[in-house]
Amino acid sequence: MDRHILIIDGKEKMRQLLAAHLEESGYKALGVANGLDAAMSMRVEKPDLVLIDQGVEMGGVRTARLLRLHRDYQHIPIVLMFERDDNTNELVMEGCKINLHRFLKKPFGRDLLRQTIEEAIVEDLPALNIDVVREHLGELSSFPVLRPNQRRLLSLLGGEDEKVDIPEVVHCVETDQGL
Repeated sequence: MDRHILIIDGKEKMRQLLAAHLEESGYKALGVANGLDAAMSMRVEKPDLVLIDQGVEMGGVRTARLLRLHRDYQHIPIVLMFERDDNTNELVMEGCKINLHRFLKKPFGRDLLRQTIEEAIVEDLPALNIDVVREHLGELSSFPVLRPNQRRLLSLLGGEDEKVDIPEVVHCVETDQGL
């Protein structure tokens, strides 16, 4: 199969468990703890799918939104995992705006994980237009100050030759609650 899955989850045991399940199903899996590590690993090896937990440092939807801004990652399927207590309607609405492929509510079993990933990989969705993402980022006239880890993530995604303008992506990053 040789499909590569990138797992972004802040909990090491969860990354290990998910990787083990995926490898048993024939996938190659790499687990990272946050969006910064994800951006660095994606520069080395482009995954066929990203499996991201809503509970990661900047939030799963926010991290996915940043990944979507890079032209090389716009069409990679992203599956969002979330807890039972998360606001499901809000997550789904926000996720649909940035073309998340699937949502997995925890707890879920191996079969549902495998089925969800297969469906997301074989689904033939058109590549996401960067202008659509920017349209959903809100007004650019005022924006919060980025923290160092957020600025680093943007620089890793954009690189020097990319046209990722920090004011244009700032609205997809929260700066006032533990980031």
